[in-house]
Amino acid sequence: MRHLLSFIIVIASLVAWPIGASAQKRVALVIGNGAYEKVGRLPNPPSDAKGMEGLFRNAGFTVVLARQDLGVIAMRRALRDFSAEVRDADIAVVYYAGHGIEVNGTNYLIPVDAVLERDLDVEDEAVPLDRVIQLIEPAKRLRLVILDACRDNPFLRSMQRTISGRSIGRGLARVDVLSSDTLVAFAAKAGSTAGDGDGTNSPYASALMRHLFTPGLDLRLALGRVRDDVLKTTGNRQEPFLYGSLGGSEITLVPATLSVVGEAEQAWNELKNTSDTSKLEAFIARYKGTFFAEMAQERLAAFRTSTASLRSTRPAGGAQIGDVPVLLPPPANYCNLDPTNPSDAGMRKNVESALSTTRLLEMSADCEELANWRTGKQKLLDHFAQYQTLSSWENSPLPGKPQEVIKSTCDSLRSQGAEYLSSQQTAMATRVEQVLKDVKINEMKFLGVIAEDPLVCYAVMLQKMRTTLGTDKTQTIIFATMIVNQKLVYYYLFAPYSNSEGIMKMLLQHRSNVARLQAENNR
Repeated sequence: MRHLLSFIIVIASLVAWPIGASAQKRVALVIGNGAYEKVGRLPNPPSDAKGMEGLFRNAGFTVVLARQDLGVIAMRRALRDFSAEVRDADIAVVYYAGHGIEVNGTNYLIPVDAVLERDLDVEDEAVPLDRVIQLIEPAKRLRLVILDACRDNPFLRSMQRTISGRSIGRGLARVDVLSSDTLVAFAAKAGSTAGDGDGTNSPYASALMRHLFTPGLDLRLALGRVRDDVLKTTGNRQEPFLYGSLGGSEITLVPATLSVVGEAEQAWNELKNTSDTSKLEAFIARYKGTFFAEMAQERLAAFRTSTASLRSTRPAGGAQIGDVPVLLPPPANYCNLDPTNPSDAGMRKNVESALSTTRLLEMSADCEELANWRTGKQKLLDHFAQYQTLSSWENSPLPGKPQEVIKSTCDSLRSQGAEYLSSQQTAMATRVEQVLKDVKINEMKFLGVIAEDPLVCYAVMLQKMRTTLGTDKTQTIIFATMIVNQKLVYYYLFAPYSNSEGIMKMLLQHRSNVARLQAENNR
């Protein structure tokens, strides 16, 4: 599933010295140029810069100068103002997002009012990267420049070459950093371009968000993780690069003493894919003031927006099994398919056509995924649920007492060649590993019965499938066999396979779903 809105994070902060943060002067300049006048707008840099400003302030930087959409005069003035703050600083950071260009081996940052009709105009209308590096040289301990400026440059297509031997590069040129304790970080290595991605932030920005704000993490290790993350996200098409060198001392971007930030990051990594609004609200209240709380606020707002239109028309969930009405509520934060929606109706028809001995009663999906799928933002549903019943039993009484039917069902499932699936993590992991070795594409493998309650039997299957997009994925299916209003109901929960721990979390979720179903029908 897609990650929603994110903010870029780049933090340059403390060295691992015994003195505290308050003893060092840390300064940052943040520039986001997106509103270019002569070429198309860049949507990401302004939001990147806005996120950067807040994050530097949250990290306790002494001075944070944040500017957006600067013309050449304003850009030079901002650099001049910042140089005054750098004179007595221990750490100086410049973050720039926007267009950049390399002409004859020199890199330039491009202001929003640049025209660049000729290659000779670059000296007058742009700002050399060398000038930026020169301005932060007075900083005593760390000088860091981070450039998300290697985008595919539209100025190149119209720029006139006045001197035949004057080269204009694709992307930025490598940087020879002469000063010690100075680093220049590129979003893509010299001579290549970086992508903006499909979201609010670029792949590079998203990777910075995940790694550079980790308390106590050495700067070099953090930037290495950023590189690996971007390579993975872009399918090895984009490789961030680092120029310069640092001494042997460890340099941490955020001091380990900022424990609340580290705690917030760890908690967010566990929570970031949830659709449970109460958990998001609790997280925001607990970690207010951190960038992770802002991320949670963005997800909460996006979830509420995407599901608002669903609620007014959201089917309540119910069906007739024979002559007995049964209430079939969707899981928490799931929405039932709407029979009046053509896409939903088409999906339901496809599911129904694949069934033979059972009948589909109701189908639902994660509300956020369903909204994205309806609008084409998401091609496949990852998290969905189905209610089915056995067609041959619909108009007949149960062949025994409900407890006996469920016990018989569990015994039958166990006798189908699958061993009892232990809920112990080690045993579970071993069993799953064995099954995954054998299961083939477009094949479903029965893992076994995982739990048995008085009126419910829970079992697990794994399915490797090739999607309609041509990609392969492994699906976890937990299905509950139960008796509701004296009728047999199968309740399926589908989610992408992660690991054995993920299966246990799904079981807990499904038990909660079943309890809700039983409560609805026992009113």
